[in-house]
Amino acid sequence: MIASTVQGRLTATLPGAVPPQQVSSLARYEAEIVRLRSEGVEMAAIRHRLVERHGIAVSYEAVRRLVRRLETRTPEAFVRVETAPGAEAQVDFGYAGLTLDPQTGTPRKTWVFVMVLSWSRHMYAELVYNQTVATWLACHRNAFRSCGPASAARPCARARSSGCAG
Repeated sequence: MIASTVQGRLTATLPGAVPPQQVSSLARYEAEIVRLRSEGVEMAAIRHRLVERHGIAVSYEAVRRLVRRLETRTPEAFVRVETAPGAEAQVDFGYAGLTLDPQTGTPRKTWVFVMVLSWSRHMYAELVYNQTVATWLACHRNAFRSCGPASAARPCARARSSGCAG
């Protein structure tokens, strides 16, 4: 009985739950933020400018939440392409930066050859030092040894560098 009396008195004297804040603390600066975003200013810089110009304490998260609410975006749509096993593989070369040549120990421009089997999404990647046709063909041979049989069709993302250009 004492516990229920104590609980009753606490409930009666303590304030109720504070409702969630519905208005952004940055609402009065909304027009300025919209103008800065239209000029290409990033959110971290907007936060810094608000602190400098108005002397307010503002978190990056508050700026991010307001900008996300103001800049609604249509979600990007993706279509999953279904293929039969072994029917297709997609390949590409991409610049991978400088890596140390294992033979000379010097930095060299490096590319990555990537092949993804469309049905299983199995990926093969190989670092190479050039994009010649001979290297491209060798990478295919290595990928097919690793992934299985060659595909019937091979769409090329970059026909000129892949050797598929006709």
